[in-house]
Amino acid sequence: MRPHLLLRFAKFVFLISVVVFLFLGPYLSYQQYHLWKAGALSKYFLPPYQGISYFISYAFTNFFFKTLIALVASIIGLVGMRILNKKHGERFFEPVEYYLFASGILLVGHPWWTLYVALVFAVALLAAVGYLLISRKKEFRLSFYYLWIPIAIFTILIVRLVLHG
Repeated sequence: MRPHLLLRFAKFVFLISVVVFLFLGPYLSYQQYHLWKAGALSKYFLPPYQGISYFISYAFTNFFFKTLIALVASIIGLVGMRILNKKHGERFFEPVEYYLFASGILLVGHPWWTLYVALVFAVALLAAVGYLLISRKKEFRLSFYYLWIPIAIFTILIVRLVLHG
């Protein structure tokens, strides 16, 4: 794929992911409200039996909090990569990589984005050490162009295997 087309596609996917994440919380809250409203016992969690603040705090804790943290982390990652790259003369990342990294953080979610970032650094360190041992050259540039999303998928697989056996 041509670089400018991939950049446009990556930006589009990232923005669509942000929109989906922003609408996911309200949608799940709406579904939860109606599920509780239909239940014989769960209706007592809703007004007039409880204040609306109970439901709002439940919905925020379960449907918004983790999403917002992952969204903030992805935006910080995107902006941080851009600043780091600009500061060092655009030598670390292609412009599309900002969005691939941020999409990976959104894809993995909270709290597992921290594992994703650690795996990215671990793969970079292993690749750099391996390259230095094999080539003995000091000049080294590693591109994660094709690795951002596969590492995110690998992180999800690790989490699923560990948590769900």
